[in-house]
Amino acid sequence: MRFLFTLLLSSASLLSFAQGLNYSPARQLVRLDLGMTIFSDIDKVGGYAGAAYEYSFMNHFGADVHLNTSLHHPTDYIGNHASRWGVGLNLIGRLYGLKSPYDVKFTAGARYGSHFYTELEEQNGVIVAVDGERRSGFYPVLGAGYEQRLGDWLLTLEFNVAFESNVQTFTSLAIGTGYRF
Repeated sequence: MRFLFTLLLSSASLLSFAQGLNYSPARQLVRLDLGMTIFSDIDKVGGYAGAAYEYSFMNHFGADVHLNTSLHHPTDYIGNHASRWGVGLNLIGRLYGLKSPYDVKFTAGARYGSHFYTELEEQNGVIVAVDGERRSGFYPVLGAGYEQRLGDWLLTLEFNVAFESNVQTFTSLAIGTGYRF
């Protein structure tokens, strides 16, 4: 009796392990993010929104294409105004892989984007732009994130840093939701 019980238990363990090896998770993901960006050139925080399409070509590696935008406006019209947009490509490395219900991922890539800021002041009852700049080009992006999968849906927490120059970085922290298919 003891031998039969041991045989059944080991067979069940072996079959469930083999079934886990054959499990093939969805490799594509569409994700929407909302969060905040720190504008280092004006030392202000603004809103952030992003959308991404991700394809995992291996269990621990993938790539994504993303589009994002962020902006800052003061409560009254006077002060610093800033806006950014970018489109880019990231390579993704996953710590636990697609089969895990949670994951930590690291991203590295490049983004093409544009940044605009202006400073407005009121002089003699007239609002005047006293400073401003517009820049665009390619820049590197590094990031890290956490994913919690809920079936085909997932919740994400993303942290990205865009290095526009030696002194200007744009740090984003966003919470998102996505769907794997």
